[in-house]
Amino acid sequence: MPSNSVRNLPFKNVKLWEWGDSMSKPMKPVSISTRKISKEDKIRRAAAEKMVSVGVNEIISPPEELISKEAEKEWNRVVPQLIDIDIIGNLDRAALIGYCNSYSNYMKATRQLSKQPLINKESGKRNQLVDVQKNYADEMRRFASLCGISMDSRIKAGMKKQEKKEESLKDRFGAI
Repeated sequence: MPSNSVRNLPFKNVKLWEWGDSMSKPMKPVSISTRKISKEDKIRRAAAEKMVSVGVNEIISPPEELISKEAEKEWNRVVPQLIDIDIIGNLDRAALIGYCNSYSNYMKATRQLSKQPLINKESGKRNQLVDVQKNYADEMRRFASLCGISMDSRIKAGMKKQEKKEESLKDRFGAI
């Protein structure tokens, strides 16, 4: 029996998932998906995205959960830009908070580290702030990827938007 079926149940041969379906990988918005998608699937997915799209009213102002003025400043820097390129919404609020707080902690660790040696002269061991800084950098990178802040996700979004424009022109005027 395949490993992805249910055992000892009346519906034994029902597959719970199949490779390539929506359960195997998180779905990306059509605008940033890099997979080849048929026109019919693009229309279907775009309609589904529109049905679940959310506003941005909850992310316009910096939330109280931000841990510092520096986190708030980062919020005010990135959120308007992400709204302009239309890749975030209210449901991204927690990831944005995580990114901004990680950024604030990363900068704090970096400032502290700049005033101290990287290696402790007495013990010969690395300064613990190096690890703290690295952990916040990793955390910031993960949140940035979730929010569309990373260069890679922005380039993908831009490429897909350009492809949509070109496809729209072809649909309207035909191939020239």
